[in-house]
Amino acid sequence: MRSAPPDKRCIHCLQPIRAKSEDHVFPTSWYPDTTPDTVQRWKVPSCPDCNNRLGKVEKELLIRVGICMGPDVVEASGIPGKVLRTLGVGGAGGSEKERGLRGKTKQRIVGEFIPYAEVKGKPGIFPGLGPHDGFADEEQFAIKVSNPW
Repeated sequence: MRSAPPDKRCIHCLQPIRAKSEDHVFPTSWYPDTTPDTVQRWKVPSCPDCNNRLGKVEKELLIRVGICMGPDVVEASGIPGKVLRTLGVGGAGGSEKERGLRGKTKQRIVGEFIPYAEVKGKPGIFPGLGPHDGFADEEQFAIKVSNPW
């Protein structure tokens, strides 16, 4: 890694950046497949520790939000598929170790499902993420998005 100029600070922790790293303002994996290449993907200075830590938080949030999106939603084109691949659904690719890690992630996420009846009518449901039309309440689930801090 190249050294960053001494006056640069991490946008997250405000500490001087010793090794160059940039954080995408809007994570790259969150862009739908239909996003034109001409859309600017802004980056900000970030230290590697913050970038890695927040990248894990962003991945966890993407899994929880993406699993709630219908695969036919044009505005989210490709995102549900990315999430399913992350969970090892719909593809046998990767090494045995990778498949095992994806399986563990899937088990963890499915273990966090809550029957929709437990949250129906309560505040905190993200607009546009549920419930899904055409499915009975007892066929639907919710998933909690926790504060990572």
